[in-house]
Amino acid sequence: MRTLLIMQTLLEKSDENHRVSIEEIITILNNNGVGGERKSIYDDIETLKAFRARHPHLQLILEPGSAFAWGAGYL
Repeated sequence: MRTLLIMQTLLEKSDENHRVSIEEIITILNNNGVGGERKSIYDDIETLKAFRARHPHLQLILEPGSAFAWGAGYL
């Protein structure tokens, strides 16, 4: 659940000019009843990046605000 909420946050609140801070992600997680510490959030972001690397053929059609924060690129 936490990883998906982080992905949603990055997709909705970040773009190539606007990054989402760890503090903002922690606040969003807490507001949604999902806890998270810095280390676990960084691990989840790495999981998202690894998933994308393993499945490069998958494409998502996204509205403006795609996830560029943390070097995630297009998720």
